[in-house]
Amino acid sequence: MVERLVKMNPNEEPVVWMGDFNAVEGNPVLEFLSGRKSAIPAVDGFGGLVDSFDALHAGEKKRGTLHFWMSDPNRQWKVDHILISKGGEVLESGILRGGEPYLSDHFPVTARVRFPAVGK
Repeated sequence: MVERLVKMNPNEEPVVWMGDFNAVEGNPVLEFLSGRKSAIPAVDGFGGLVDSFDALHAGEKKRGTLHFWMSDPNRQWKVDHILISKGGEVLESGILRGGEPYLSDHFPVTARVRFPAVGK
């Protein structure tokens, strides 16, 4: 996917990549996507993305998004991510908890970001 992203985006336009990655923090895939050293070989032209939640809540302990229909905050894992291009500014980010009965076994993640004007 990263190779396709680089190929489809030769001018390095801002990118938002989000979804249920089915990968917890520290997973080699997320380390790779964040531009950190990983067992996954580097892709030329890809310097990594920023996790919008970590940009504003790096030390937050309550960060689980996958709860498997349980209300126990100690049994939740962060597998849902909104990743953005480096250089973007994260204005807001969060995890929407509550609203029982739950409509999903995942809490929704949100982010509001701003990118610099392209081509100026």
